[in-house]
Amino acid sequence: MGFITDISEIKKASIQSKETLAWLLQKFIENGGQPLDILAAMSAHNFDDAAHAALFSAQAKAFDAKIRERLTGDLTLYVSPDGDDSNDGRADTPERACKTIGAALNRLTATDGGGHSASIQLAAGTYNEEVHIHDYHTSAFERVMLHGSGPSSILDTPTNYSIVVHNFAKILFHGLTLKGAFRAEHFANPHFSGQIYFDFNKGAADVYLINVIGAQLDIQGLCSVGGGDALGVLRSINGSEIVLTGQMAIPNYPTYSVAFASAVFGGVIRRGSGVISGIAKGPRHFVDWNGTINTNGQGINFFPGDVAGTANTARGGVFA
Repeated sequence: MGFITDISEIKKASIQSKETLAWLLQKFIENGGQPLDILAAMSAHNFDDAAHAALFSAQAKAFDAKIRERLTGDLTLYVSPDGDDSNDGRADTPERACKTIGAALNRLTATDGGGHSASIQLAAGTYNEEVHIHDYHTSAFERVMLHGSGPSSILDTPTNYSIVVHNFAKILFHGLTLKGAFRAEHFANPHFSGQIYFDFNKGAADVYLINVIGAQLDIQGLCSVGGGDALGVLRSINGSEIVLTGQMAIPNYPTYSVAFASAVFGGVIRRGSGVISGIAKGPRHFVDWNGTINTNGQGINFFPGDVAGTANTARGGVFA
């Protein structure tokens, strides 16, 4: 069979013969694959046959359990520009720290959290990667936090997005500067717990800085939104909810071509006790297709902008 590099090879074999499935999975590990690869593929892949999918899941988890470390307490992993991704991440030294956030997340996947908490601590510096966080990174832990050093922990990216949170993942973010946008999708539940600084540097990109698609985001503490122009800051779509309970600051004078805040297709943006300071150009809000924005009594001028917001009540849009 050779070295299995594509999960579709396992899928194909499992559909043809159940008896070969365990053998293929064992070979996948023996020839250099890691259980985290199996679990990631299992989470992302749709099988044509439910029985084979169940068998695949059981076998993958059995192999995984043989080598995963089961924690007896909380875990802290360290990431530093001076680190190396071959390190275990267990100490804040060049000899132990990981170099990338992605490598630290993979360390979480290879660990059975046993219901304990995990923290990924970022040293000051610039991290040139697009960070993707999945449920298989966070599901074994009571809580996972990505904790930077404040404005000096910078996530730059060659793409428009600095962070994307997927598929039921639950994670807290604190003390980060994002040069790209943030996206949460597919029932993810991230939290901004404070000191999140956007310094958007992607030009006139067609993105929303905080784009929530079928997920929930809680914005607590300070969230500063600076940098260049974009479509908007807050966008809630496809049944999402964005809850603002912290302080959002707009330190410069950006232009948002659609609206500062948009809620469409059942999306909700709700103010808890949050406040927004600063000024911006463009429409204040946009509500359409059964979207809802509730400012909790703050009115039509709550969001920054120099153009009045709109709510399409004929299509179920609600602004309050």
